[in-house]
Amino acid sequence: MIARRAWPELKGNGGRGLGNLKKVLNLDFRHHDAGEDARAAAQVVLHAEAHLGVAFDLLLPTVRKARVWRQPRPSSPSLSPNREDPFLSDPDDYV
Repeated sequence: MIARRAWPELKGNGGRGLGNLKKVLNLDFRHHDAGEDARAAAQVVLHAEAHLGVAFDLLLPTVRKARVWRQPRPSSPSLSPNREDPFLSDPDDYV
């Protein structure tokens, strides 16, 4: 996502994977080694910050707050909460 924002011109031009970013940004690491890839990813972030002139938190996409589903309260007296059966009890008891 960060490489996509920093280098849109790489789409279809080698891509934005670590292998291509290694060449484009002249990074020195062993590709497909977990520790080396993690370090390289951090270097990509630093390059993107410098390239765009913005801090890391501004490179991240905005995250929407997850909506929590709540079962509607029963409206009919026949569907009143049943304390003996947890599947028929008030959903607020478990939230």
